[in-house]
Amino acid sequence: MRIKNKAEKENEKGYEKEKENENEKGNGNEKEEEKEKERKKERKKERDREREREKERSKEEEKQIKIGRDKEKERRREREKKRRGEREKGRAGEKERKGKGKGGKGKK
Repeated sequence: MRIKNKAEKENEKGYEKEKENENEKGNGNEKEEEKEKERKKERKKERDREREREKERSKEEEKQIKIGRDKEKERRREREKKRRGEREKGRAGEKERKGKGKGGKGKK
C-alpha cells in the first residue's frame, strides 16, 4: 500500500461528500415521491368520497321521484273515483243520486 499525499486525501474527502450529497438528494427525491404518492392517495380518496356523495344524491333523487309518482297515481285514483261518483268522504255516489235529478219524481 502506498502512502497518500495531502491532495489525494482532500480529493477523496470531496468525493465522499459528493456521494453523501447525492444520497441526501436521492433521499429528497424519495421524500418528494413519497409526498406525491400521499397526495395521489388523498386525491383518490376525495374522488371516492365524491362518488359516494353523488350515489347518495342519486338515490335521494330516485326516492323523491318515486314518491312523486306515487302521489300523482294517488291523485289520479282520487279523481277517477270522484268522476265515477263512487262514495268518498261521505259524498253521495252515482247510484244514490240516480233518479233524483231536475224535477224528477225520484225512484219508485
